[in-house]
Amino acid sequence: MSEDQRSKEEILKELLLTEEDTLKKLKVLIDKTKTLVKIDQKTNRIVVSNEFDFSNPERILLFFIGKYFAKELGISEKEGMLVTELEKESGIKKTTLSKPLGGLFYSGYVGQDGEKNYFVHHYKIEEIVNSLHSRYLEKNPDAKGIVIKYKPSAKKKKKGE
Repeated sequence: MSEDQRSKEEILKELLLTEEDTLKKLKVLIDKTKTLVKIDQKTNRIVVSNEFDFSNPERILLFFIGKYFAKELGISEKEGMLVTELEKESGIKKTTLSKPLGGLFYSGYVGQDGEKNYFVHHYKIEEIVNSLHSRYLEKNPDAKGIVIKYKPSAKKKKKGE
């Protein structure tokens, strides 16, 4: 192997993530997450912090994030929730859940499996937690928060159109 090839390879190795890198990143994420949501060890229920005035979409995301980590810990069989389960756990009425849940789905924060369980996309967790942490704990006035897009509703045709 030529000297240039070895140098190139050394430079490219900087792209590789080690297990240690991944664990450090997870530790930082968990340190931020635990200020927003926790999992009750006795009941395995998701507990969203009452310290902050979260919007309904933010509360929903935090329940899904808690559920994701509960699944990762092996204390939940699934990472998602049915709307009725989310209503029961969050205290947000089913009729109030539909619009924010639809917006979160349309915006790509949450998905839905074949059994109608909603779940947070794991690759969005860091973005969500960082945004909420910045907004509520760092009290950053420039924090944009969670950006939710709503699916445009179909316009009803007026008579004669």
